[in-house]
Formats: sequence, structure tokens, C-alpha cells
Amino acid sequence: MSKNGIENNEPVTYCKLCLSIHIKTVEFPKNETEGDRDVHYCVPCGNTELETAHISEWEELYKEKYGENFLTKKRKNE
Repeated sequence: MSKNGIENNEPVTYCKLCLSIHIKTVEFPKNETEGDRDVHYCVPCGNTELETAHISEWEELYKEKYGENFLTKKRKNE
């Protein structure tokens, strides 16, 4: 396992709009007629359109959109 706890081959779910990986799930009681009713959403922007990719692929997308690595940005803001 890497230093930050995520393997490079481990998939992550991210928001297609803002690329955040801060995703929450609201779980609703399941019933026989409706099946799975869980809702997954991006906490920062509320978008429900999510995508899954390997962490290294997501890091590249993030860098392309924001011009810096996510971890570099986080360290600057601390």
C-alpha cells in the first residue's frame, strides 16, 4: 500500500463535473418493487454524475483541469 493508503491500481469514484473524490452515499431502505435506491453524490457541488477510474488516471484528469496535482494543492491550503 502506498503512503497515502491508496494503491495506484485501486479505482476511485469521482465527480464528472468538478473531479472531487469527496463522494457521499444516501442509503434508502430497500423494498421488493424498487430495488436499490441508494443515491451517490459529490459533496462540494452536489452533482450525481460520477465516474470511476484508477487513482493515477484521476490524478491526470485533475492536473489537466486545475493545473496542479491534488496533493500539491492540499498541502498549499493546510
